Amino acid sequence: MQQINQAAAIPGAAVVYHASNNWLLYRFVGDLRSPARGADYVRTVGAVYDNAVMCATVGAIFGSVLPGLLPAAIQCGKLAAGVGGLDYLWQLAVSGGATSDGFIPVGSQEWPNGGEVNQFRVFNATAHGAEMSDSRTVVQIQRAFDRNFVGRNP
Repeated sequence: MQQINQAAAIPGAAVVYHASNNWLLYRFVGDLRSPARGADYVRTVGAVYDNAVMCATVGAIFGSVLPGLLPAAIQCGKLAAGVGGLDYLWQLAVSGGATSDGFIPVGSQEWPNGGEVNQFRVFNATAHGAEMSDSRTVVQIQRAFDRNFVGRNP
């Protein structure tokens, strides 16, 4: 990779996807199951996680008064830790914790020696499996084509 990055620039461009690192695994799975639906999965997982954290917190606070709440608080805490931990492990495995599209690290998506002007970025993008169904992809491909092959400067 270092040899590629040190070589003279090859004409071209890249469309680079930055999916939100928040619940990345679940966005990836959602987009694979139904293109561009990863955001729905993210909202659902976020709600489950938030409710589990609330349950664990309230149960721990009031567990001293109502001891029956402690077992529920522990179960809620395990759920929150499991959901968050699995997503964190996915991010580490895919990109070492760096930004990615859910499967490919951003650094591997960029055009070598193309400069920032030839990196057409889509932020808060869909995950890897649904990129081609995202309307923003078409816009960025058109911009890259215009700049590099037609001579227009979008």
